[in-house]
Amino acid sequence: MPTTIEVSSRTIRLCREDNRRIVALESIPVPEGADPLEVLATAPLPGPLGRVRLILHHGDMLLRSTLQPPCPPERLARIMRFELASAGEGEPVVSSWHLIKTLGGDDMRLLTLVTKRRLITQIKLALKAHGGRLDSLVHPTIALYQSYRSMAMPEPAPAVLLDVGGAHVHLSLVQDGELIFTRTQGPGMDELVKHIAELRSLALPDAAALVAKLGKGAPADLHEAIKRQVGQIAGIISANLRFAKAQLRIEQFEPKVIWLTGAGGQVYGFSEQLASRSGLIVRPINPFAGALTSLSSERLDRLAILPSAYGVVLGASRAKAVELDALDEEKEERREFWRTDGVLRAAAVLVATLLILAFVRQQVATGTANTAIAKLDGEGQGLVPKALAARKELDQIGDAKALTAARLVWLDGERRPGRVAAELLSAIADAQDPVKVPVVVQNYRVDRRPGQVQVEIEGFAQAIGARSSDSVLHAFEQSLIKRYGPITAIKQVPKPIDGVRQNFHYQLAINDLPAEVGKPVAATVDGKQVLKLAITVPAGIDFDGAARVAALRAHQTESSAVVKVSSSDPADKSSRDVTILFKD
Repeated sequence: MPTTIEVSSRTIRLCREDNRRIVALESIPVPEGADPLEVLATAPLPGPLGRVRLILHHGDMLLRSTLQPPCPPERLARIMRFELASAGEGEPVVSSWHLIKTLGGDDMRLLTLVTKRRLITQIKLALKAHGGRLDSLVHPTIALYQSYRSMAMPEPAPAVLLDVGGAHVHLSLVQDGELIFTRTQGPGMDELVKHIAELRSLALPDAAALVAKLGKGAPADLHEAIKRQVGQIAGIISANLRFAKAQLRIEQFEPKVIWLTGAGGQVYGFSEQLASRSGLIVRPINPFAGALTSLSSERLDRLAILPSAYGVVLGASRAKAVELDALDEEKEERREFWRTDGVLRAAAVLVATLLILAFVRQQVATGTANTAIAKLDGEGQGLVPKALAARKELDQIGDAKALTAARLVWLDGERRPGRVAAELLSAIADAQDPVKVPVVVQNYRVDRRPGQVQVEIEGFAQAIGARSSDSVLHAFEQSLIKRYGPITAIKQVPKPIDGVRQNFHYQLAINDLPAEVGKPVAATVDGKQVLKLAITVPAGIDFDGAARVAALRAHQTESSAVVKVSSSDPADKSSRDVTILFKD
């Protein structure tokens, strides 16, 4: 289960995925003045973390833009490694770079990242305490770019990407969908908190809480403080646009849009003031666009407020690969080792081990074989002749038993559809009630399939009194499932909408082997009762349909159910959580 962690000076944010589905989003505050990496080592993170992609802005990571004269691609790696080796001020460093291809011209424009090895070692030790292995280390501006890419813009235009945090503002420039420039600067929104703390004589935590609650009716001096802080950030954007044009030697770069994310952007009036001060359109990055998630709808609604504080961590989490990974050089060194010395060393050890094992095995096998031959043959009276005679007799008994069992299975399979049809019709008749549950069955089909009987029921339900036809049909479905226990799964096939009655078409799966249903457990989540249970279904059974049957049978007063459905097929160990909402 891969994990992505963003470490900032104020907060540690974590995202976990399972089969490309978000299963956890958590945040842990960093105490004022504490080292974020030390907090990471002792934080209550869910373990084991597994492979970790870490997002970090640190003084030991130098991300910058550079120009290089034209050279063949095969020489670029040697040139860049030589030039970047001196950036560590005498300390061992690793480096990576990204060639910008969209700007044209003769010069080669690159983004380079130099990271001190001691920082990587410190991060690995911090993650090891939680069962994590560092797989990637990226800068927040790179993760910000990945968050923008996750929205899959149809016509990428020049744009400014902005992540507004507490201590820093992360800025990335994009041209034709490609990252061309990055910069991290301060101050962030902590300056606004400090200013308001001075205005109102508040402690910093109280001032931060006040900033989060500001609205349209806030006093004028607080609105003016917000405008002043936004003006500083707009100045950062303007200065970096001019600097990028000069450094990269590009004349035509006129962005029209600022794509915004970060908790700082949630301050009331921030987006409107930024648009006014910068003269650009401000739009929020939606990192949840197109994402699959197992989070509850209530929690997702709280986390999905835009601009999102999780924009950077979700962008890095959803990216299959990231540019400017600080571990690129380590990975290349590892691949090179196993292509050369590593392969030879492993081969030498393997050959020596095989020779020793072969010699020992041959000596043992020779001695064992001689002893076994004498014992087993026994000149016609040993164990082998007796065993052959006994096996022949057992084979005859087994063949007769298998033939009898096959006949019984065949007879049961032939009788089962008819028995199911009669029993199910009786259950349908019991579930119908002309006064309370006016349901009419028009078509009834029974089909024998490998391992199961499938029954299709078509008809319609009518409204009666204050009960709608949909409520009547739901009552019929729930009553049928509870009255006929062999039903393993139920699936409703869409039918045309009728203004007078509710048409329905159900597909019922009645398996030869019943599903294994665990003990239901009732829990309270956000003040609501939730039913939790686990089931194991045979191969070929629809997970959603089986979950619905199990939930309706166990349902009492709960508002919803979460059913963990697993397959009993040894070749298919898949499982999935299915959420069922009850219509009581």
